[in-house]
Amino acid sequence: MTDGQTHEGFLRWDRNEGSWFDILDAWKEIPEDVYDVWREAWNAGAGPTRTVELQGYRITWEEDDPEFPRSSLIGIRFGHLAALTPLDDVRAEITLKSGRSLTLEGRSSDLGWGMRGLTIADGPGEGRELEFEDIRTIQFGPVPVGRRGQGQRLYGAVLDRSGVETRGFLAWDLDEILTTDVLDGYEDGRDRELPFGDIVTIERHLGGANVTLRSGRTLYLRGTNDVGRGHRGVQVSVPDLGSVEVEWDDLQRVSFEATPEGLAYEAFDGGRPLRGMIRTQAGEELAGRIRWNGHVEETWEFLEGMQDHRLYRIEFGHIRSIQRNDLSGARVVLKDGRALDLDARADVTWDNRGVFVRPDADKTEGEGGTLNEPPWRLVPWEDFAEAWFGDLQPVDRAERGGG
Repeated sequence: MTDGQTHEGFLRWDRNEGSWFDILDAWKEIPEDVYDVWREAWNAGAGPTRTVELQGYRITWEEDDPEFPRSSLIGIRFGHLAALTPLDDVRAEITLKSGRSLTLEGRSSDLGWGMRGLTIADGPGEGRELEFEDIRTIQFGPVPVGRRGQGQRLYGAVLDRSGVETRGFLAWDLDEILTTDVLDGYEDGRDRELPFGDIVTIERHLGGANVTLRSGRTLYLRGTNDVGRGHRGVQVSVPDLGSVEVEWDDLQRVSFEATPEGLAYEAFDGGRPLRGMIRTQAGEELAGRIRWNGHVEETWEFLEGMQDHRLYRIEFGHIRSIQRNDLSGARVVLKDGRALDLDARADVTWDNRGVFVRPDADKTEGEGGTLNEPPWRLVPWEDFAEAWFGDLQPVDRAERGGG
């Protein structure tokens, strides 16, 4: 702390983050050299273009004054962090396990004066509330053997109205994350406060929810944002994917289950540069460093897209391949073989700013014996066909599992 005190224990961050696989959201400034590469490629005629779709027809045109963001909203799982140091009321420097450091800015509630709360507890109990402006630095580390925090992380299966079930660690109403947290609602005008550890299922019904307890009793609750209007949805943190969000109106039922062991701090590597192979619509294959959507270039960063009514945020480190669809969206295949058809976000639509590749081959020696790396090459979204991630060699397409 800025007063010289040191506190050690379990962190609950902005109310709804409390495990290594939960996500810190913030804005990062896009480096000037990234913008320069994009602008140079555009001036050379490589794109980008703008596209709209209407009743199955696609209209494309070149922009005279192209847009490229100078900052971007990102997410990073807490397990990748080694340290976080506040710089002012809204900015902080994060240091990754890889050694890389970058400055993030809080424009919501995960960083800065707008945080809804930061609690540290050395075991069960209420814990100590900390103010962001009083923190000098936070050093993240593994949980000591035998130490346990307050409550257990909520875990279960979320069934949406499309009939799709997603299982993982839950944030109810983007707030409640522990079995000791409380669900608020009214039963026939009587205020009820139910610990989540006592709940088996919550099923949306009419203007409220049917809540079934472990005792076997079912209560119909309504009248609060926990079980009705104003509910911000359920976020599911899936260790081998990323996160999935289901809005209240699309929710059918949540079934709470015993909490499994989560990923340990040691399971996260701090990320590494994106690498792989890009295939263009013309059949050309380019292998090397990859920069997705113009600026995403690390495995800890996320790809966003919608499927039905679910918002997916997929960590690039879990992606095997991405295949562009002809009209809109893309098929994303995970390393475990799952395939998702995503749309409605710039990462997987015609709003994508292009995929950059820096080839590995043809390095030349410059002055002083240094190696001159080949320049980045832009593949506009309209020319992009597929991408495979990892250290790949040119092999048969089926062996890559590209879909």
